[in-house]
Amino acid sequence: MTAKARRIRRSKNPSQRTWLRRMAAFRYIKSYKSRHDGTSPTLREIAAYVGTSSTSTINYDLDWLKKEGLVRFGHNKPRSIEVVGGQWIAPPL
Repeated sequence: MTAKARRIRRSKNPSQRTWLRRMAAFRYIKSYKSRHDGTSPTLREIAAYVGTSSTSTINYDLDWLKKEGLVRFGHNKPRSIEVVGGQWIAPPL
């Protein structure tokens, strides 16, 4: 379990835990995409990072991030999470 996941679990307020998990997932998506040439993480990778085994919870959180305008998804494509306003720049060769 990551240190981030331990902090989320220790939070006493359920709505604060939810918000912390969603923001942790969002930060993880951004950092993953920057480290992996713009490829998005899988739901299981996001779930492992935030400390849950439920991909359903992550789907719900991603839907919330979409409603907030932070991410969007490609149509029927796996690993197609896009950070709104984000721009991936290819590293120099």
